[in-house]
Amino acid sequence: MDNSVELKSIRPEPYSGSCDLIYALRQLIESDYQELFVCVVVHGSIANKDEINYSDFDGLLIVKDDVLNSRAYHRFITSSQKLILKYDPLQHHGWFMLRESDLKTYPEDYLPSRVLERSALIWPKTATSLEIKSREVSDFQKGFNHLSDHVLAKVDRNWVPQNMYQLKSFLSEIMLLPCLLITALDKAPILKELSFEAAEKRFPAFDWTAMRLASEIRSNWQYTLSPLQKVLMTRPGRFWRKLTEKKIAPKIDKSLVGKLDTNFYHQLGTLINQMKTEVKA
Repeated sequence: MDNSVELKSIRPEPYSGSCDLIYALRQLIESDYQELFVCVVVHGSIANKDEINYSDFDGLLIVKDDVLNSRAYHRFITSSQKLILKYDPLQHHGWFMLRESDLKTYPEDYLPSRVLERSALIWPKTATSLEIKSREVSDFQKGFNHLSDHVLAKVDRNWVPQNMYQLKSFLSEIMLLPCLLITALDKAPILKELSFEAAEKRFPAFDWTAMRLASEIRSNWQYTLSPLQKVLMTRPGRFWRKLTEKKIAPKIDKSLVGKLDTNFYHQLGTLINQMKTEVKA
């Protein structure tokens, strides 16, 4: 049975901002890897040209179906990751990836097409049209349930981040919750940048103090790396990323440690439980 529900044409425009990473990635693709891709796009703050110190790289590869196991594809992942980690040594996720055939049953629960519509082309250089047929989403609550359980488990066992890598990953999880909450309740994806205001307005009785503090830390994000950290934290591969997560990343500044106190975690746990109650209602 065909569960696809909507056919649309999406036309991302070429990136025209000033982020050196995008031009380096474009040059890398054009030099050796054009045959792998239908297109490559960036989304999130870089695509919107409003990146800040906290911004990481959110990129989507749409690959030809027969290249995923090729040596060239794996070489590209390694080479591109080196560039991405120079941009953000605390990057805690890799590329988003779809096969060309996935466009025929586009997975809205993986990366909503609304995000793709607001993306910017890394490659090719000229605007291109993507014909997608969205697949019906059967469970809009799945993403919220998984992440809220994951974050709440950390709070319940008194887990605290030990370095800036762990802190950034944790804050990113927290700040994704409003997006997944509204998606679960409305049974339709919402853009992340619209979700904070939408959630806070919808639930004025909720105590949003923890969420506001997470956003404040994001807005004022700063850290420094030693020469050795700059070398080790920009090496791709699971081993080096795990070492960054566990050992190498800089410690959290004392001023932030003071903000992330017992009261913060209590407020965060209460907020997540309130969210979960609304989703179950």
